[in-house]
Amino acid sequence: MLGDASVRALERESGAAGIDARRFRMLVEVATDREHVEDEWEGVLVAVGAAEIRIGGPVPRCAATTRDPDRGVRDLPAVQVIRAYRGLRDTLFGPGVPFGVYADVATPGRVGVGDSLQLP
Repeated sequence: MLGDASVRALERESGAAGIDARRFRMLVEVATDREHVEDEWEGVLVAVGAAEIRIGGPVPRCAATTRDPDRGVRDLPAVQVIRAYRGLRDTLFGPGVPFGVYADVATPGRVGVGDSLQLP
């Protein structure tokens, strides 16, 4: 899961406009008011569409995020930029450069574009 305000923060920090969130290969992108607010939801059970998901820890990023999702060419030093402004953090896999969070399905259900996310 990734908040769109986090992508806007990456745009600001990198100086790049119009970063396509698809480069992070997240299944759920949510509209958020604050950058990286999704980091605060670890362990929380949220409803999205007809499903319930439990938010996990941070996703450590790799070099795949440096590539444009349509053309496959390197066009953004995403990991370097994220590390510069967020630093290294503990993740499930050890120290990493976090951007977005994991989530597990607690109750299966249909999720579609435009569905709202309900926090407790």
